[in-house]
Amino acid sequence: MKKYIITLGLLIISRGAFSNEQCYDIIPDGPMQELNAPNISMLGNGDIYANGVMQAQVKVNYEASTGFSFDSVTLCDAYTMKPLQEEQQWEVSEHSNGYLHEIHTNSSQVPEEQIFPSDWAPKNAVRYLSKANDIASSIEVCAVVSGRQNNGEIIAKTTCLGDHISSVPITALNTPTIEFELVKNKFRDSKYHRAFVYELHTKNIDVDMREIKYERGTVPSDSSIIRVQANSDYLILRDTQHSEKISAWIGVWAYEVKKTTTVEMINEFSHTVGSYSIAPTSPSNSLVSTYLLHQIHKGEYMHDDFLCTSSHLDGDRCINYSGAVQFNYPNSDILTSKVTLIDNYGTIHKFKLRFGVGDDNDVLFIAH
Repeated sequence: MKKYIITLGLLIISRGAFSNEQCYDIIPDGPMQELNAPNISMLGNGDIYANGVMQAQVKVNYEASTGFSFDSVTLCDAYTMKPLQEEQQWEVSEHSNGYLHEIHTNSSQVPEEQIFPSDWAPKNAVRYLSKANDIASSIEVCAVVSGRQNNGEIIAKTTCLGDHISSVPITALNTPTIEFELVKNKFRDSKYHRAFVYELHTKNIDVDMREIKYERGTVPSDSSIIRVQANSDYLILRDTQHSEKISAWIGVWAYEVKKTTTVEMINEFSHTVGSYSIAPTSPSNSLVSTYLLHQIHKGEYMHDDFLCTSSHLDGDRCINYSGAVQFNYPNSDILTSKVTLIDNYGTIHKFKLRFGVGDDNDVLFIAH
């Protein structure tokens, strides 16, 4: 590969194509040299996803005397000899965005340790590359280090050509499509209440999710207790039907398995606050999120934090967790929630959580 790059570089130079001089050889070529030839290395395996977010991490090493003042590092396409920003296919940043910088494999490139003379100092500059679009492609990257010498002259040295040529390959792969599924586990069934735990799993690949977002700003519960109410901060779906069907009211909450263990509810007969434990979830690498689905039957439903009984002439009689009573005229609703998942590679996955479409909308499912 080195011979090919050098030959290509000489061919371009012989044709007088100096429009991208910053990717070429030594500047200046004089007796005073306060910057030695740099080299470029990969921190990781060089494989990323072409999702516009994931960054490949490269390191440019150089050695300079005390009089040298660093100015910049330019990353170049080793084949076209153009700075990457001119090709507009890649974006270069000095800063990590916090996502993973390589697709995990069994091996990674580790830069070799270098030994420098005592009167020269080892330096390095790290840069982060991401695709400017979602088109998969590969590139061979070399680098130029530039700065100013003690006498004020500008000096630049490249890894793209010459005796100290070095480059790193970076491959941006197509982002894989992830399929999700809900696994339903019933763990409570009584005359007035029924409860399920739904586990959201990835079907075809195990992926660590960095962030989950729901409509209306809902966040997963990190409290030890979920309270059944219609205006809960953790409620992501609600279905109110106010009828004598199997479910008069359904609520769905996202929660963290390791933190949330108990559900509180109002008892229909005693109007006291009761509770039940959430069934534990088995550990799994494919598990993304967990949801509690709580149904209320026989015409009972929630309005804010009130449990209401339908079919009263003066309005439905409602009682809350503090024992206060009020009357309410119900409004039926069926909500759909949009879910956005962002994995540790920065890839965004979107779908909707909905209820069933039969006479009784009590089944949670994924819609696209």
